[in-house]
Amino acid sequence: MGTHQCSQICTYSNRTTGDCYPGFEVDTQNPNLCDDIDECSDKIHDCEQICTNTPGRFKCSCSSLSTLNTNGTSCDCIHGYKKYKGECVDINECLEGVDNCTGQYQVCVNTVGSFFCSCANGCEEANG
Repeated sequence: MGTHQCSQICTYSNRTTGDCYPGFEVDTQNPNLCDDIDECSDKIHDCEQICTNTPGRFKCSCSSLSTLNTNGTSCDCIHGYKKYKGECVDINECLEGVDNCTGQYQVCVNTVGSFFCSCANGCEEANG
């Protein structure tokens, strides 16, 4: 059999070098070595937002306003945000009419990621 000098898979059928595991490629300088393929830099990943290269593979992650979907590649906006042109932006519940402020004496006030109801000008909140 002999001593093999390849770094990963030593299959020498009709070749003078070994093969590499998925996510690696044969080193151009030393055909016995395998180099990691940087899927993120080479843009051969399917991450929607953030790609992090790891040995032999890559990992997807999302910005602070979103969470990674169960498919492992796309991102879902957190509550109070929606996707607009690929980014998570604040939902203005007041403009979209999804607030629960009712009556003529309540006004909706949008906040980042939420909203609250306030008394209209000239009104005071009743206790109790």
